[in-house]
Amino acid sequence: SALSFNLPGVKVIPGVYKLIVYKNNEEMQNFEIIIDWVNQPLSLNKLDYAIDMLKYIATKTEIDSILSADDKSAAFLSYWKAKDPTPNTPFNEAIQQYYSRVDYAFFNYKTISESDGANTDRGKVYILKAAPQEVKEEYKDNRSLLIWEYLKLKKEYVFELIGAGDYRLVEINEDRKSTV
Repeated sequence: SALSFNLPGVKVIPGVYKLIVYKNNEEMQNFEIIIDWVNQPLSLNKLDYAIDMLKYIATKTEIDSILSADDKSAAFLSYWKAKDPTPNTPFNEAIQQYYSRVDYAFFNYKTISESDGANTDRGKVYILKAAPQEVKEEYKDNRSLLIWEYLKLKKEYVFELIGAGDYRLVEINEDRKSTV
């Protein structure tokens, strides 16, 4: 036979839980329940790394506060709770979006000199702005340039190739192109 119950108003975060079933104050059965976050960003698997990646959006004071908290995990989740666009639901879209971008940058913008693509200039821009709508490559004044255009933001980010796949942000141009 099946057992079904609702937990109204309870937010359950991913983790391992124990469900104990009692009958007449006597424990009848206990179960280990694993709550998974489907498609959880890999960068959230290591709390210290996840906190470090806040460097693009949090102040030094906010990061120091999380790092010095008795419960870093709770402080980290509290930081993100304030940024949750749908606070009445258990899922926080902001943390999912941010750390999915961190994961993408980690794997796609690494270089010979930087094994973590999230720490590169292209990684930082990707994390903060998402994928550009247009990408152009130019060779100008003896320089190899990569230009990321964000049409809705009316901005372009210009990266210069400085060696072996390593691009440095050299220019941000405002009011480029019109809104799509």
